[in-house]
Amino acid sequence: MDDMRDPLMHFTFQRIFDDKNLFYSSHEGIFVRDTEANVVLSHANTLKIIGHHFNPQKRHRVVVIGSPIWNYHVSRDVLASELSSLDPNKVESIVSRINGEFSLISLDEISGTLRVFTDRFSSYPIFWALTQKEFCLSYAYIDLVQHCRHWPGFKLRSEKAYEFFILQRLMGNQTHDNCTLYLEPASCLTVTVDKKTTVHSYWRPDYEKNRSRNRTQAINLFSDLLSQAIEQRFGTTQQGTGLFLSGGHDSRLIAVHTQRPLTCYTLSFEDNYEVQCARRIAQASGHPHVFSRLNQNFFEDSFDVAANLCSGLFATDHSLFLHDYMSPRLHSDIYLHGHGLDFMFQGMYLYARHKNLFGYSIPPKEFLPLPEDLSRSFIDGISYRLKFNFRGLLNHAVHKEFEQHLYDTVKDVEHRAQALSDDRRDHWEYLTFHHLSRHYTFSNILSQRTCGETRTPCLDNNIYDFYLSLPYEMRLNADMMRGALYKKSPHVANLPAANHALPAGWNPYHKAILLMVRKGLRHITMNKYAAGPSGKDRTWPDRDEYFRSHEKYRNLAFSALYDRDFREFLNFLDWDKLESIQSGILNQKYSGAFLITLLSYYRFYRTVFPL
Repeated sequence: MDDMRDPLMHFTFQRIFDDKNLFYSSHEGIFVRDTEANVVLSHANTLKIIGHHFNPQKRHRVVVIGSPIWNYHVSRDVLASELSSLDPNKVESIVSRINGEFSLISLDEISGTLRVFTDRFSSYPIFWALTQKEFCLSYAYIDLVQHCRHWPGFKLRSEKAYEFFILQRLMGNQTHDNCTLYLEPASCLTVTVDKKTTVHSYWRPDYEKNRSRNRTQAINLFSDLLSQAIEQRFGTTQQGTGLFLSGGHDSRLIAVHTQRPLTCYTLSFEDNYEVQCARRIAQASGHPHVFSRLNQNFFEDSFDVAANLCSGLFATDHSLFLHDYMSPRLHSDIYLHGHGLDFMFQGMYLYARHKNLFGYSIPPKEFLPLPEDLSRSFIDGISYRLKFNFRGLLNHAVHKEFEQHLYDTVKDVEHRAQALSDDRRDHWEYLTFHHLSRHYTFSNILSQRTCGETRTPCLDNNIYDFYLSLPYEMRLNADMMRGALYKKSPHVANLPAANHALPAGWNPYHKAILLMVRKGLRHITMNKYAAGPSGKDRTWPDRDEYFRSHEKYRNLAFSALYDRDFREFLNFLDWDKLESIQSGILNQKYSGAFLITLLSYYRFYRTVFPL
């Protein structure tokens, strides 16, 4: 492999069972291998993302993938060496102490026992499958499913496609097929030489809330933990560290808590208000800023790459950071970003709503009484669900069985939450974003990894423990994030956020007053821009509008209508009705969300079963 051609990152391991030998092979994709130096390269940089060590005395082989933090800094080789010196049965006692994002493989060549570990977030997700002849695992689901489709009895499960359409993600440990599984966070998968497998958790989240800290103490602790997490994720590479910086709240928190030099990168289709906000944040934080423009046909030009990356598990248009489709391209070795801080500390998915004043929804939020059936309410009401009138396109002769399967799947996750806590708000919390690498936005991180090694400050054991211990009332209105911003930089806290053009650090009451004033001005002046930034002022375009204005992209989605095999497979859709309203579907609100879901899954289906 002489250069990067496939932007997908691959880590695929295969173990073939026979009577005489044990074969253990691996393949690494996006990071190019220098065979003479025995290192893995990222583009032209000497960036290693796999650590490997074999101890001949103990016949113990260890492979470490990702960005594990050991002894307070990212260390793959040292960690692999230390673990390989242990009795293989004792590796698990060490794994729970490793911080950061990683997957770990331990092979005891004496007993033939293979153990696979994920971190607390499964941030380097592992998909696996087993037959009487072989065991396979892969970081890239598309790799594994393409291998397993040749196995006897393999099939895709249309009920999981239905789940993906409705919830925009899959729940639990299931995949789209009947042969593979997702290895859940903080898990150990054991595969013995006689082909037996077990999976158990080596760590479980503790939802007990710490109410001894007041708000100020909690803010100070959060700020300190975030600073520590960022410091531990800095690298020592020649070209340094970058930050994906938006005009919002999350990434600016990273910017102001960073003491060492980094370069801020903002992606957008135009040098718009989002970019201008990010540029001001970078300058106020003392960091250089680079605007990288995405071409106007970005989504259709990058679709094939994004579709492989998302593998039918995510909508492809969340893959916004694909290295080969930016201008200028980015030039750092390691990248930080703010992913996860919003849904962990802004209370995005708490069972609450904004206050209502004169028919307008305004900050702050207030808690609502929990519904009797959490699972049903989650399916019907979680904010990231498909909001398009999807049920109007269902084949009512068969859709009830799909709906029942979806409900049973979600209810099973709820039951698992009940084993962790007695508090029903914890159960709701667990439903909304359990298994963070299955959250519908995780393809952001997958696409960022095409730029180089990506390290996520919020995917930190100490921050995660803090989040779990934080009373919900301290997350309802983003108290931690606003407080930490003001602690580190009042100036940056008072710079406007791109989504509403109000200071990011303002409390919800200040925001409510200004929002009402702006709404009044809009009615008085009849100027729609008086209400704040429009969709064109943000990086991510409006899906409905993008489909309307990009014929090639629209035709890609509609191509599914003319594929007979696909229509028969997704029999929960009323294809005749969909075909009859094809010309007018884009006039319906949220139709873009439906079309990108259809397109994302259709390309996955045709990758598994080529024409």
